[in-house]
Amino acid sequence: MTDCNAAHPVSLSNHLMAFGIHVQSDCTSPMPELRQLKRLEQLSRPLNKGRPKKADVVAFYEFLASPRLASWGHSNKADAIRVTGEFVLQELEGERILDIGCNMGYLTSWYARQNPAARVLGIDLSPSCIESAQRQAVKLGITNLRYAVADGARFFPDQQFDSIVDTQGMIDSQTDTATLAKILSWLKPNGKLICVPALGTLTKFSAFLDALAPLHVQITTYNWLTFSAGANKGAYPAMVIRQDATESKLSREELVAEYQLGLLDFRQQNQLERNCA
Repeated sequence: MTDCNAAHPVSLSNHLMAFGIHVQSDCTSPMPELRQLKRLEQLSRPLNKGRPKKADVVAFYEFLASPRLASWGHSNKADAIRVTGEFVLQELEGERILDIGCNMGYLTSWYARQNPAARVLGIDLSPSCIESAQRQAVKLGITNLRYAVADGARFFPDQQFDSIVDTQGMIDSQTDTATLAKILSWLKPNGKLICVPALGTLTKFSAFLDALAPLHVQITTYNWLTFSAGANKGAYPAMVIRQDATESKLSREELVAEYQLGLLDFRQQNQLERNCA
């Protein structure tokens, strides 16, 4: 078997195609059957309400893990996946990398593929997602990657990590200080937490900052990631959080101002594009 880690670099778009995820707008995945869509909508209701039970989260992703549904569902958010992967890749460093909530491993395997000297671990609650991720890693010949079915709330790694990635895995506006402290405890000294949480309002962003405030950490990088979502546009805040960092710390006031300016700019650009359409 060819080791893809040693092969020529592959683009993220081409890598995602191996998972049936189509980034190009002229590529589409087959629509699921109506009964599948109805079941998916039913399973998504507890998640959309916020703070779903763990069983609800697992049930949703177990159902979505079927190849046809996964290809269709993930292709619908392919541009968001693309910009997230590109942001994370440029921030990754170190030999040990953890991806929390790795789903079917479409980005976890990309990080491993682009960092052949690193050891990458992806964890997820869904056994079907992890099984699919493991099969794909073998198919692609990626040798520096492993996966585990694990609940982040009960996860106890045997070693610390240089980089931890959470792209809408455990971290959101309702994540408490204790959970953030637990995740940060998995980092080596001066390691980094790279997160792209779904914090679409200033209220949610402020709640996240409140949870982070008691901890001795610094948000050293802050960006807005904009992406296409069908005919619409979307945006995620993306951050790098470090302990004992040497970079200049962004104050709460600076972070809130950056958030507000970024959201305003996104809305203005979005409106301008609609007016020109």
